Amino acid sequence: MKKSEMIRIFKEKSVLFSVALLSILMQACNVVEKEIEITTIKIIPDTLYIDRLKIGDSIKISFLVRNIGENKLKIKNVSPACNCTVASFDSSKIDKGKETSINIIYRNLADTGRIHKVFILDANTKEGLTPLILMTKKIYK
Repeated sequence: MKKSEMIRIFKEKSVLFSVALLSILMQACNVVEKEIEITTIKIIPDTLYIDRLKIGDSIKISFLVRNIGENKLKIKNVSPACNCTVASFDSSKIDKGKETSINIIYRNLADTGRIHKVFILDANTKEGLTPLILMTKKIYK
């Protein structure tokens, strides 16, 4: 086989390989775009205030999350503020116009005075991360 013929075959195969690779990459991008459909949420309330909580006491609180966007809501995670909190949530997709609750149990192990706990909601929203806040006015020993 002549050198010129080898170069021609190599160029043809390179073009075919490039087209195939580009096609695969474009399909992968379409899949990623479909998986990450952004929506909008409303948190009710975004900040919770409790009057008092003694050291050693626990409290269960809930934040209502309403999907007010056009796409389904997918809550990926709710990061607890510290090891004194446990969060639970529905990990299934929430339809447009529907609501779900994020439930948090806070155990006051040693906090005194005013406290400020921030939980981070990670979901398919424009913001990506949304803070949920628990505040106390005073903790009594």
